Amino acid sequence: MIRFAAVAAVLLTLAAGASAPPAQARQLACDFGPVQREYGGQYWKVFACEDDRTIILVAGPGNRATPYVFTFAPGEGEAYVLTGKGAGDPTYVEKARSELATLRPAQVRDLHRAAKAKGDGA
Repeated sequence: MIRFAAVAAVLLTLAAGASAPPAQARQLACDFGPVQREYGGQYWKVFACEDDRTIILVAGPGNRATPYVFTFAPGEGEAYVLTGKGAGDPTYVEKARSELATLRPAQVRDLHRAAKAKGDGA
């Protein structure tokens, strides 16, 4: 089974703007999915996290943004905070980021539901 808890912990720390090291970040399992979606002309694997709000998007096979991971973490109210980390081709990372930044909270929730419905990645 694919585990993304460590990635989620690091990215949630970054999203929250915390200065604490990742070892002190709350562990969050993101094992539901993946479902495949296209953003910026490349395919991404979308995983849902156990908190019923956070999603992780991992550059899929053949994605020219590899290695790169985006996270939609809960913000204030219904909002989400989009963060990313990796060393993929900046052109493809920015194309995906631009498209992801236009998603509304309801669309992010739909992605979470789709990945969670897929199961635990086993």
